[in-house]
Amino acid sequence: MYTINNVFDMVYLVNLKREPQKFNTMKKKLDNLDIKFQHFEAIDGSKIQDCKLLRFGNKGAVGYKMSMMSIIHDAKNNNYSKILILEDDLYFSDDFNNNFNDCYTKTMKLNENWKLLYLGASNRTGKNHINYNILNKNKENLHQIGKKVIAGSYGICYSSSIFDEVLKCEFDNKPFDDILSDVVCDSNYICIPYLLYANVNKPSTTVDNNNKNQEFYNKLNYIDPTKYS
Repeated sequence: MYTINNVFDMVYLVNLKREPQKFNTMKKKLDNLDIKFQHFEAIDGSKIQDCKLLRFGNKGAVGYKMSMMSIIHDAKNNNYSKILILEDDLYFSDDFNNNFNDCYTKTMKLNENWKLLYLGASNRTGKNHINYNILNKNKENLHQIGKKVIAGSYGICYSSSIFDEVLKCEFDNKPFDDILSDVVCDSNYICIPYLLYANVNKPSTTVDNNNKNQEFYNKLNYIDPTKYS
């Protein structure tokens, strides 16, 4: 059986030092799922002096990108083959461990050399985005993203094969989500239904517009919140 800790060399939990309550909540959830992880203290963008903003987002987006790049540097320096990066405000599917085993088994049958595997995301509407309605009708539970645009890096599995390509964008003006969409256009997959999703009602640290609606997000992403905790 595939488990989070026998697939990934390291699981990183990204958390701001000023938000210990989020860490404590996530620690309880991960402990209950028997998932071992490393607490990674995120770079607080609000404290960056003379901050040059990215093409989208606020200072928090800069700090978030720096945090993710630091994690990838750490993974590369430790010669990790596969890693999972989790944010600190997630809901997990009620049968998460079995669902992960099913999803990863299908991923390996489809492509052992996968590059990215999204356990959850933030889909949007439009021709460049994934039509979840069609996927649900076809009962597809693992979908190749390809050149489609998918946002949200709440819980993404990374292969070391993309580390160098991602790090090439470390000092450009792209937000981190955009880098993944631009750099990885093949061997990238998403689990549907999501194995996890984010609390989008919380104040965002990466954009100034905090008018997010959890109910709308759930509807757009075909999430049944009664099946997550």
